[in-house]
Amino acid sequence: MAIVECSFYSQALLGMTKMNVFLPTPDADCAQKGETKEHPFLRGERFPVLYLLHGMCEDYSTVLRKTRIESYAKKAGIAVVMPDGENSFYLNPKFGRKYETFIAQELPLFVKETLPVQGPGERCFIGGFSMGAYGALRLALKYPETFSKVMAFSGPYDVTELRAPEEGYFPMHPEALGGGDVQELAGTDADLYCVASALAGGDRPRPEIFLSCGTEDEYYETFVKTQAVFSDLGLAYTAQEAAGGHGWDYWDPALLSALGWLTEDEA
Repeated sequence: MAIVECSFYSQALLGMTKMNVFLPTPDADCAQKGETKEHPFLRGERFPVLYLLHGMCEDYSTVLRKTRIESYAKKAGIAVVMPDGENSFYLNPKFGRKYETFIAQELPLFVKETLPVQGPGERCFIGGFSMGAYGALRLALKYPETFSKVMAFSGPYDVTELRAPEEGYFPMHPEALGGGDVQELAGTDADLYCVASALAGGDRPRPEIFLSCGTEDEYYETFVKTQAVFSDLGLAYTAQEAAGGHGWDYWDPALLSALGWLTEDEA
């Protein structure tokens, strides 16, 4: 197996950025079992790929440091791309770096051309935690031709309910709001429910959806609300909940379960 840390220039971000990538390449286990020659990597196959988005105030290294994603992805036989997203909510702001364009359009093409992974389409997946869950779910609903499956953990899906946890601090870049208030996001392209409604009302492909949240999580009510919205729109989803709060003690075991769902058709 291989861990690749990559620095590269992004046109969408107008600057350098970084990502970590896990690739399930041959390792000592393969050698001991005599399976190296038959490994998909050495046969020139392209792996299914999961773009896994970090949460607020974190970076491209967080998921690799705080979960057992390396072990989980090796077992699942998939590549995992962990890009940097700053505190962008993975939106295209009125001013600033265009993280939506980067994640949904530029990055999958760059990764396909540089690494042995699938390009946009059937075996290209996305997921995320907290802010990254909002980003992953919104992008999957907006770009279903790119991401066929999405898994979202404990996201602030209703951005109109975001509030500053303390004076002088707000997680979303001010330029992402165009200088306005979060209430002004209702009915806009940043409104996940608005994006979901647009997809439900058309004939585009629909991504498979996996939602997960701890019952003590601050966004649990939003998790329940989002299921109701999707049900009303006729969007199918799988939901998982268990005791736990907003953190890695819940997300790491939930990630293992979600990867089982993600790759159940890959065997």
